[in-house]
Amino acid sequence: MHVAVIMSLFLSSWVKAETTTRPMVIFTPEWNKIFTGEAITMTCDVRSMAQGVLVYTWYKDGHWLHTGKSYTIQQAQHSHSGNYQCQLGTSDRSDSARLDVDNGYLILQAPLYVYEGDNVTLRCTQFPGYAGKLTAFYKDGMVIQDWSLESELLIENIDNTSNQRYKCTKQVQRHLLYYLHTDEVTISAQELFTPPVLRVIEGDPTVLTCDTSLSPLRETTEMHFSFYRDGQNVQSFSTAGRFSIPSAWMKDSGSYTCQVRTSTSEVEKTSVPLHVEAKRKETNNTNNLVSILPVTLVVLLLVLVVAILIFVYRRKQIWLSVNNQQQITVFDKEDTIEFEEKYAVSEGPHIPQDLQMSFDNPPAYSKVPTLEIA
Repeated sequence: MHVAVIMSLFLSSWVKAETTTRPMVIFTPEWNKIFTGEAITMTCDVRSMAQGVLVYTWYKDGHWLHTGKSYTIQQAQHSHSGNYQCQLGTSDRSDSARLDVDNGYLILQAPLYVYEGDNVTLRCTQFPGYAGKLTAFYKDGMVIQDWSLESELLIENIDNTSNQRYKCTKQVQRHLLYYLHTDEVTISAQELFTPPVLRVIEGDPTVLTCDTSLSPLRETTEMHFSFYRDGQNVQSFSTAGRFSIPSAWMKDSGSYTCQVRTSTSEVEKTSVPLHVEAKRKETNNTNNLVSILPVTLVVLLLVLVVAILIFVYRRKQIWLSVNNQQQITVFDKEDTIEFEEKYAVSEGPHIPQDLQMSFDNPPAYSKVPTLEIA
């Protein structure tokens, strides 16, 4: 046995990834009580993404028992009664699963796992090879199903308020005679899902989440959520576990709760009230202003740069225009002086000297002869 334990620990070092959830022991058939000589198989059920060499280890009453994912008892004996656990690699051990092996004439069988809201079947059965007749069922000492040929009892929508004691009495034939035999079982329904917790995610809009967790064996159960403010429904039941406050103004402040239930409404639970103080509108405006302030500054800076460039450009154009005008004025003045010096135009119009002399001494013209006609 010690060698097997050492080998199990050695092989567990080959596991590359450990599970994040605790394993659970599953019985097949599902009854937690069987007769001597009957067979039962136990399976280590685990939600694991582990890869490599996966080593499953079994324990009975805290002591090493077996290595492998399943453990089968071919012919159960009273000594097989006890608490069974399994482990994957070096993960935590599973919760204990109780198995009772009885060698009496009658047993009352119940499923190994019972959850709140379940429809549970109890079976009052006699030892194999013996005949049974009428059966009666009791709960906490009160008859709930009187004598009949029906050897099974259906309990609908069981709750987990407390441990519930059930008993059956049956006529079992022995040596041509029928004798009354009795057995009982205590059922403690486990929690299907945890009570919801309401949490707030700050932002715009403010978001409320309704958080709960299902039992690993019932993790495929469909859950529905609804939300309330000051007792008034603000979001009807749906699969969405979130509620967004449309606008975080003061009018939406109040006491919020959420409800969680199964799709068939067998189990319903409500969260503890949570007061949510919504932000004022002015606060949101301030936040918006702060968010757009950097963009505004960039735009103003660009406008300022463009204005400076335009101003510099226009000053340059004006300077060039004035400079050209001054050059034109200087050129005009120089041309005028040169023209006056050349033509001596200082006082009146200039007349050439040869023309002046002809004006002062006009030439003498000879008289043109006159032709007389007789």
